[in-house]
Amino acid sequence: MADTTELRRLRSRDGEVAGVGEDAPAGRVPDSVDGRWPDFRVIRVRRPATIRNIQIRGLLELAIAKTNYPGTSPDLLYEEIANNITSNHLGVFIGLDAGTPVAVAVAMLPASRAMMAPQAFLVYNGGRKELARMVGKRLKDWIKGAGYTRMLAINLYRDERVFRRGFGHFGPSRVLGQLIEFGVE
Repeated sequence: MADTTELRRLRSRDGEVAGVGEDAPAGRVPDSVDGRWPDFRVIRVRRPATIRNIQIRGLLELAIAKTNYPGTSPDLLYEEIANNITSNHLGVFIGLDAGTPVAVAVAMLPASRAMMAPQAFLVYNGGRKELARMVGKRLKDWIKGAGYTRMLAINLYRDERVFRRGFGHFGPSRVLGQLIEFGVE
């Protein structure tokens, strides 16, 4: 309970909140039996205190483990993200369902021309599709706001249809090639 209270306090301090509360858009059917709208929020994490929240850390480490991100471990990649959280080139978007972090998207703006475009390197949703779409919209708005017109998603293990379904609202997509890994012996 203390973590949820802390998240609400941090969320309001971080200031970059978008969500759906009791006043949902007209014409939308409530998702629950009691007729209440889901309490979805999306935050862009920018403060060290927020990224160090135990629930947010747990979500990031779960996402890294579930996506089987190669060449690192959940705790090491989490620490790299946390240590760079104040960078303007890093976008960490957390989807909250009733104050509980359940969805995440992490992307980087290009640090050099070799990166070609912003890259979404970690995307995970343990909640409802509507919340995942909200996280994706915040990611898209951030990328467009930085002046970019395209994004690269790193697909290591999934069928490309999964990515097209998840990022279809971004615009047209195409497969650019292959990621080839070589062992160095």
